[in-house]
Amino acid sequence: MADVVINEERFSAADVSIEMLGRVLTSCRMLNYDRTQDVTEFAAIGNRKTAGYSRGNDRSNGEIQLGEEEFLGIVRAAGGDVFKINPFPITVVMKKSSGLITKEVLEGVMFKGQGKNISADSSDGLVRAIPLRVADIKYPV
Repeated sequence: MADVVINEERFSAADVSIEMLGRVLTSCRMLNYDRTQDVTEFAAIGNRKTAGYSRGNDRSNGEIQLGEEEFLGIVRAAGGDVFKINPFPITVVMKKSSGLITKEVLEGVMFKGQGKNISADSSDGLVRAIPLRVADIKYPV
């Protein structure tokens, strides 16, 4: 298996384990995810500098790139429609170059698309990029 990129950091496939839908993924090429929060700044009357702020909604999203055969296996197991799959977790265990092992869990994941962006990977064939909806991300503390 080729290297895996997680949030723009490259790992050897031996240093990463990604579990999803009851299986360890064998052809994941990339997994990006992030959590953001809306912030609105306020200025005081007669002052151009920010005098305060308010916090808004949290949002989490992601994208995964899977080998075409692995993705089609998920589609078949879902009865042909990935949009009928109930929200599921993705567990990511990474061994950093420092030797530190970290675990992050993406909760309430759903497929937002079927992944039309298909590219050829030189090592294992076709790779499909699939956008994800993520309810929450549990980072290590």
